[in-house]
Amino acid sequence: MARNNQLVVQRAQAALEQMKYEVAQELGISFQADGYNGNLLSRDAGRIGGNITRRLVQMAEQQLSQGFNDSYSLEYMTTKESEGGGGTGGRGSDIAEAYGRFTNGGNKYGGR
Repeated sequence: MARNNQLVVQRAQAALEQMKYEVAQELGISFQADGYNGNLLSRDAGRIGGNITRRLVQMAEQQLSQGFNDSYSLEYMTTKESEGGGGTGGRGSDIAEAYGRFTNGGNKYGGR
């Protein structure tokens, strides 16, 4: 099988390697000192990869939400709508409501 896991941002290599070792340490999985990890269980490799993915998704969600809040200040949109103006076309409260449902008060998983 061909390996197509080339990085889009090459400078991220060191950060991803560091994250791999941090996650493995947190899970109690040790790597070989000589760098050979062929005897690593598939289950353990999957746990490491899954936790890395979870962290990367959390980081991306935080960046997106910060960008959303910076670009489309919900307070500004709803204030402008209540004043009878603004560039939201009367949709400020709809956007705020949808965003609130999406984040569910900061917990997008509904308190699970």
